[in-house]
Amino acid sequence: MNISIKSSDRIFVSGRTGSGKSVLIKNLLLPDLGNVVIYDYKHEINIPGYVIFNSIADFKRHPNQPFIIYRTQSGSNEEFDALCKQCFYRGNNTLVLDEIAQHCNGGQIQPHHDIIMRLGRSKGVGIINCTQRPRGVHNNILSQSEHFFIFDLIQDTDRKKMADFCGTEVMQRAKEYHFYYYNVRMEKPAFCNPLPFKK
Repeated sequence: MNISIKSSDRIFVSGRTGSGKSVLIKNLLLPDLGNVVIYDYKHEINIPGYVIFNSIADFKRHPNQPFIIYRTQSGSNEEFDALCKQCFYRGNNTLVLDEIAQHCNGGQIQPHHDIIMRLGRSKGVGIINCTQRPRGVHNNILSQSEHFFIFDLIQDTDRKKMADFCGTEVMQRAKEYHFYYYNVRMEKPAFCNPLPFKK
Protein backbone atom coordinates (compact mmCIF):
# COMPACT_ATOMS: atom_id res chain seq x y z
CA MET A 1 0.00 0.00 0.00
CA ASN A 2 1.08 3.60 -0.57
CA ILE A 3 1.78 5.38 2.72
CA SER A 4 2.27 9.13 2.35
CA ILE A 5 3.94 10.91 5.27
CA LYS A 6 4.68 14.65 5.52
CA SER A 7 7.51 16.00 7.66
CA SER A 8 5.02 17.96 9.80
CA ASP A 9 2.80 14.94 10.50
CA ARG A 10 2.23 13.37 13.92
CA ILE A 11 2.98 9.67 13.95
CA PHE A 12 2.44 7.01 16.60
CA VAL A 13 4.37 3.72 16.55
CA SER A 14 3.70 0.93 19.04
CA GLY A 15 4.85 -2.65 19.54
CA ARG A 16 6.80 -4.92 21.84
CA THR A 17 10.60 -4.96 21.81
CA GLY A 18 11.92 -6.56 18.63
CA SER A 19 8.63 -6.34 16.74
CA GLY A 20 9.94 -4.04 13.99
CA LYS A 21 9.50 -0.44 15.18
CA SER A 22 13.12 0.62 14.66
CA VAL A 23 13.30 -0.98 11.20
CA LEU A 24 10.17 0.91 10.14
CA ILE A 25 11.46 4.25 11.42
CA LYS A 26 14.94 3.93 9.91
CA ASN A 27 13.89 2.48 6.55
CA LEU A 28 10.41 3.82 5.82
CA LEU A 29 10.00 7.09 7.72
CA LEU A 30 13.40 8.77 8.12
CA PRO A 31 14.53 8.69 4.45
CA ASP A 32 11.67 10.99 3.42
CA LEU A 33 12.21 13.53 6.20
CA GLY A 34 14.38 16.65 5.92
CA ASN A 35 15.57 17.83 9.34
CA VAL A 36 15.44 15.18 12.06
CA VAL A 37 16.17 15.15 15.80
CA ILE A 38 16.21 11.70 17.43
CA TYR A 39 15.93 11.57 21.21
CA ASP A 40 18.28 8.76 22.28
CA TYR A 41 17.39 8.09 25.91
CA LYS A 42 19.28 4.78 26.03
CA HIS A 43 22.42 5.97 24.14
CA GLU A 44 21.98 3.11 21.66
CA ILE A 45 21.18 4.82 18.35
CA ASN A 46 23.81 5.27 15.64
CA ILE A 47 22.90 6.31 12.10
CA PRO A 48 25.48 7.30 9.44
CA GLY A 49 25.31 11.02 8.66
CA TYR A 50 23.78 11.99 12.00
CA VAL A 51 25.67 14.23 14.44
CA ILE A 52 25.46 13.48 18.18
CA PHE A 53 24.43 16.34 20.47
CA ASN A 54 24.83 16.05 24.24
CA SER A 55 23.29 19.26 25.48
CA ILE A 56 20.65 21.86 24.69
CA ALA A 57 23.48 24.33 24.14
CA ASP A 58 24.48 22.31 21.06
CA PHE A 59 21.25 23.41 19.39
CA LYS A 60 22.08 27.04 19.95
CA ARG A 61 25.61 26.60 18.56
CA HIS A 62 24.51 24.59 15.49
CA PRO A 63 21.06 25.85 14.44
CA ASN A 64 21.36 24.52 10.87
CA GLN A 65 22.49 20.95 11.59
CA PRO A 66 19.92 18.78 9.73
CA PHE A 67 20.41 15.31 11.26
CA ILE A 68 20.81 15.05 15.02
CA ILE A 69 20.89 12.30 17.61
CA TYR A 70 20.33 13.86 21.03
CA ARG A 71 21.84 11.73 23.82
CA THR A 72 20.34 12.89 27.06
CA GLN A 73 22.67 13.55 29.98
CA SER A 74 20.31 13.64 32.95
CA GLY A 75 17.28 11.84 31.49
CA SER A 76 15.13 14.28 33.46
CA ASN A 77 11.72 15.59 32.43
CA GLU A 78 13.21 19.09 32.49
CA GLU A 79 15.90 18.23 29.94
CA PHE A 80 13.36 16.42 27.76
CA ASP A 81 10.96 19.38 27.86
CA ALA A 82 13.82 21.74 26.97
CA LEU A 83 14.60 19.59 23.92
CA CYS A 84 10.96 19.64 22.82
CA LYS A 85 10.95 23.43 23.26
CA GLN A 86 14.07 23.84 21.11
CA CYS A 87 12.61 21.63 18.36
CA PHE A 88 9.35 23.56 18.39
CA TYR A 89 10.93 27.01 18.13
CA ARG A 90 13.56 25.79 15.66
CA GLY A 91 10.74 24.86 13.28
CA ASN A 92 10.75 22.68 10.15
CA ASN A 93 12.07 19.53 11.81
CA THR A 94 10.79 16.16 12.97
CA LEU A 95 11.35 14.96 16.54
CA VAL A 96 11.66 11.18 16.95
CA LEU A 97 11.01 9.89 20.47
CA ASP A 98 12.23 6.32 20.87
CA GLU A 99 10.26 5.55 24.06
CA ILE A 100 7.81 8.14 25.32
CA ALA A 101 7.01 6.22 28.52
CA GLN A 102 10.15 7.75 30.07
CA HIS A 103 8.50 11.20 30.11
CA CYS A 104 4.79 10.63 29.59
CA ASN A 105 1.98 8.65 31.17
CA GLY A 106 -1.80 8.60 31.21
CA GLY A 107 -1.99 11.57 33.55
CA GLN A 108 1.06 13.58 32.52
CA ILE A 109 2.60 15.00 29.36
CA GLN A 110 5.49 17.46 29.33
CA PRO A 111 4.39 21.00 28.34
CA HIS A 112 6.36 21.38 25.10
CA HIS A 113 5.72 17.79 24.06
CA ASP A 114 2.05 18.70 24.25
CA ILE A 115 2.66 21.95 22.34
CA ILE A 116 4.32 20.05 19.49
CA MET A 117 1.35 17.68 19.34
CA ARG A 118 -1.19 20.50 19.23
CA LEU A 119 0.63 23.33 17.44
CA GLY A 120 3.67 21.82 15.74
CA ARG A 121 2.15 21.75 12.27
CA SER A 122 1.95 25.57 12.25
CA LYS A 123 5.75 25.69 12.51
CA GLY A 124 6.44 22.71 10.26
CA VAL A 125 7.31 20.50 13.24
CA GLY A 126 6.44 16.83 13.04
CA ILE A 127 6.82 14.13 15.67
CA ILE A 128 7.18 10.35 15.83
CA ASN A 129 6.11 8.94 19.21
CA CYS A 130 7.14 5.35 19.94
CA THR A 131 6.24 3.06 22.81
CA GLN A 132 6.07 -0.59 23.81
CA ARG A 133 3.02 -0.02 26.06
CA PRO A 134 0.39 2.31 24.55
CA ARG A 135 -2.03 1.70 27.44
CA GLY A 136 -0.09 4.23 29.55
CA VAL A 137 0.16 6.93 26.88
CA HIS A 138 -1.51 10.30 27.43
CA ASN A 139 -4.66 10.62 25.30
CA ASN A 140 -3.52 13.97 23.88
CA ILE A 141 -0.77 12.15 22.00
CA LEU A 142 -3.13 9.58 20.51
CA SER A 143 -5.95 12.00 19.73
CA GLN A 144 -3.59 14.36 17.87
CA SER A 145 -1.79 11.66 15.87
CA GLU A 146 -2.60 11.29 12.17
CA HIS A 147 -0.73 8.05 11.41
CA PHE A 148 -0.56 4.84 13.46
CA PHE A 149 1.80 1.90 12.97
CA ILE A 150 0.88 -0.97 15.30
CA PHE A 151 3.21 -3.94 15.63
CA ASP A 152 2.73 -6.94 17.91
CA LEU A 153 1.39 -6.00 21.34
CA ILE A 154 1.30 -8.79 23.92
CA GLN A 155 -1.12 -7.32 26.46
CA ASP A 156 -4.85 -7.19 25.75
CA THR A 157 -5.03 -3.80 27.48
CA ASP A 158 -2.50 -2.32 25.03
CA ARG A 159 -4.38 -3.65 22.00
CA LYS A 160 -7.65 -2.37 23.45
CA LYS A 161 -6.18 1.14 23.82
CA MET A 162 -5.14 1.11 20.16
CA ALA A 163 -8.50 -0.32 19.10
CA ASP A 164 -10.23 2.67 20.71
CA PHE A 165 -8.42 4.96 18.26
CA CYS A 166 -7.84 2.75 15.19
CA GLY A 167 -10.56 0.09 15.06
CA THR A 168 -11.24 -3.35 16.49
CA GLU A 169 -9.12 -5.08 13.83
CA VAL A 170 -5.99 -4.34 15.87
CA MET A 171 -7.25 -6.52 18.72
CA GLN A 172 -5.84 -9.44 16.69
CA ARG A 173 -2.12 -9.71 17.44
CA ALA A 174 0.13 -8.92 14.50
CA LYS A 175 2.42 -11.70 13.32
CA GLU A 176 6.19 -11.21 13.69
CA TYR A 177 7.36 -8.06 11.85
CA HIS A 178 3.89 -7.50 10.37
CA PHE A 179 1.97 -4.39 11.40
CA TYR A 180 -1.30 -2.55 11.12
CA TYR A 181 -1.33 0.88 9.50
CA TYR A 182 -4.08 3.39 10.10
CA ASN A 183 -4.52 7.07 9.37
CA VAL A 184 -7.42 9.28 10.32
CA ARG A 185 -8.81 9.32 6.76
CA MET A 186 -9.19 5.51 6.66
CA GLU A 187 -12.33 3.61 7.63
CA LYS A 188 -10.33 0.75 9.16
CA PRO A 189 -6.68 -0.20 9.62
CA ALA A 190 -4.77 -2.11 6.94
CA PHE A 191 -2.70 -5.20 7.76
CA CYS A 192 0.79 -4.87 6.25
CA ASN A 193 3.52 -7.38 5.47
CA PRO A 194 7.04 -7.01 6.90
CA LEU A 195 9.17 -4.31 5.32
CA PRO A 196 11.73 -5.63 2.81
CA PHE A 197 14.69 -4.34 4.77
CA LYS A 198 17.25 -5.90 7.07
CA LYS A 199 17.66 -4.64 10.64
